[in-house]
Amino acid sequence: MPAAKTGSSSMAFKIMTFVGAALAVCLLLASVLMGFGAHSRSAQAEEARSNAESLRTQKKDTDTETASVRTQITAAKSNKAASKWCDGFTEADSEFMNLIDNAAALNFKPDDELAAIAKACPKKKEFAEAFRDSARPAFDGKVTDCTLSGGNVTMTGELTITDTTLSNLGPMNVTVDIFLTPGEASNSDTPVGSASFTIPAGGKGTFTQTVPSGGLTTGSCSFRATNLWPKGL
Repeated sequence: MPAAKTGSSSMAFKIMTFVGAALAVCLLLASVLMGFGAHSRSAQAEEARSNAESLRTQKKDTDTETASVRTQITAAKSNKAASKWCDGFTEADSEFMNLIDNAAALNFKPDDELAAIAKACPKKKEFAEAFRDSARPAFDGKVTDCTLSGGNVTMTGELTITDTTLSNLGPMNVTVDIFLTPGEASNSDTPVGSASFTIPAGGKGTFTQTVPSGGLTTGSCSFRATNLWPKGL
């Protein structure tokens, strides 16, 4: 009986040792798996953060590109509008009403288009704004001589630009209509001729022009400025 107890105890010990080893292996495996799982979740979280940052960067780049494209489109439209205004504003449009129309158009243009005009044709813009803002009347003129000779009348006159800003822009080409009337000239009178001359910067210009008398032997000689344009522009 004592020998049987010893063998039974030995067997029980072996079984317990085996079970303990198995449990240790299971615990080790569980620990490894848990560690791997934790590492995997950490890697996934880092990847998610990286992806989110990448998406934010891509969105920022896209927004920047969109803003850049929008700016380019706006600039292209402004440049096109500026070219149209600049090309359409020439000495051929130097009659006062045309000057007023072109200058007034600047009042309704957006800032980016005005900037484009200032870059494309700065002198034209400066002239248009000076004419638009000039005090009225902007001119002071007088006839200095009017002589009848046969069927013609020779008139001499002088004209000064009274607005300082306009006058200081430089020499100005001017056209005047000439009138011969029995009495004082009115807006309904028809001119009998015209004269073109240049007014120097800050000074006054003079002209002499011979026109048909139209049978008049007495009456009034007068002239009226109709066109203005910077010389050489």
